[in-house]
Amino acid sequence: MSAKIKILMVGGRRAGKTSILASMIKCAQEVTAATSIAIGVDSGAGDLSFKQAELESYFMDYEEGESFEPDLSPNNDDKQYEFSVKVNGRNTGFQLAFTDIPGEWLVSEPQKVDSLLSESAVVIIAVDSPHLMEKEDKKFGYGRYHKEFNRVDELTNYFKSGLQGGNSKIAGRLVIFVPIKCEKYFWLTTPSGKETDAVTRNNQMMKLNEKIKAGYRELFDHFSTPALKNVVSVAIAPVITIGGAEFYRFRTESYVGEYCFVMDPAKRAYAPRYCEQPLLLVLDFLLKTAADNKRKQNIFARLYGNLTGMAGLADLQSCEAQISKMINSNPYLGFERLQ
Repeated sequence: MSAKIKILMVGGRRAGKTSILASMIKCAQEVTAATSIAIGVDSGAGDLSFKQAELESYFMDYEEGESFEPDLSPNNDDKQYEFSVKVNGRNTGFQLAFTDIPGEWLVSEPQKVDSLLSESAVVIIAVDSPHLMEKEDKKFGYGRYHKEFNRVDELTNYFKSGLQGGNSKIAGRLVIFVPIKCEKYFWLTTPSGKETDAVTRNNQMMKLNEKIKAGYRELFDHFSTPALKNVVSVAIAPVITIGGAEFYRFRTESYVGEYCFVMDPAKRAYAPRYCEQPLLLVLDFLLKTAADNKRKQNIFARLYGNLTGMAGLADLQSCEAQISKMINSNPYLGFERLQ
């Protein structure tokens, strides 16, 4: 029986957490196909396949230049997904257990959120990039709709109450900020549909990271306090969630985004990129945990593990090296480890 590493997915209402998961497993299985790592979906495969089909359907009936709005209907149910990880065909002894909660819960279900946060070793924060980047408030350095849409104050309060110095439950915590819907800032398409040069593209993604640091400043300050900085790891891992659509504009007097297809027909399709990055960080966390546990085992426990088909220490260390090479595979993406 595998131990579960619990992972909590949080973000604003309909910010795209399920889309992250659907695109994440698709990309991760593609990039690890030629490695010794095998990722399987043990629970929730049907929901993820349905979400992938939904994302693909966005592009079936639209003409170039038309806009569409993401689904922002209320959602009150949490979702559970479990991924298995094997190395060289052998079990790591751990399973990744994701809980995807509705953004509404940050207001309506504080006790449930507190409980999930306290028991989750990894927290993935979905950040809607257009609301962070567009309609910039010069005073604060980020979009005027960011705090409301991305539920910044609520998230900050949960972390500040749930992660405090002296709390034994926080050891080994990993927090990943995942900016989604980054297509506009990554591709920077010109009116002719040509990609701009890499330097300009890189600067835009770095600008996005700087806005995240400004938009979640109080939360980053909390993570960097002496009581937490050595036990909470923090990273920013942007993703190209669907690939073929980019932010166009906000509706008048509203913070609901409308999205317009890019000019290049080659990109007008469901084509997620780099969505494996958050999962690679989680895998890195899992493998380090598994290797550390393996080192602590006595010779008899290690021998028993070998006889029952468990991955050995050398397998885990080799896999760690492979993961490290794949993390930050694109220098223009904006991946950044903060602590």
